[in-house]
Amino acid sequence: LSGSNANSLQDAIDSFSKAKRDGGSFRTPACIFLHQIRLCCASGRALFQHEFNAISKLIEKVVQGSNDLELELQTLETLATLGPHIPASSSSEAVKGLARGFHALLSKPNWALRSMAVTSMLEFASSVPACHKSVIPDCVPSDMNVALQNRLKGKPPMDGDKVSEMLLQQNQVAPRRTGNEPNLRRP
Repeated sequence: LSGSNANSLQDAIDSFSKAKRDGGSFRTPACIFLHQIRLCCASGRALFQHEFNAISKLIEKVVQGSNDLELELQTLETLATLGPHIPASSSSEAVKGLARGFHALLSKPNWALRSMAVTSMLEFASSVPACHKSVIPDCVPSDMNVALQNRLKGKPPMDGDKVSEMLLQQNQVAPRRTGNEPNLRRP
């Protein structure tokens, strides 16, 4: 089984390495690549150094300029599982590639994606080898620091006004009523 897993993961890495960002011919190998990583991690097989280096670079390729929510969610699911499988001998640059992936996804304007990204990042951070924990701050954009600190303290990630502002920017809700609006009802 582990030999089959190794071949499948390497095949997915090779296939996705050649994929161009032009719609369907990018999405399918990206999904297979992400799925194979999760299968490999679920099987308990350790990642080889060359596999991890390739995974790190290709995760960045997935999130770079992505507007595909399903692909971004799959990437977050994959990133969450990678922490304990990072080889201790990995270069800090390879691990920083994963941090850049988190950073890019946490920088997206979609509040639901950002919420999932925080959950994924916390799972990753709790399982990354101690020798690589120094990259964790690189995962979080500066505008998310307060939200992350609140989440860690068990508080709502943002105050209601900030949430309303984000949703308004995404045109997902009507403006919050303040009570000072003119009465539009007829007498």
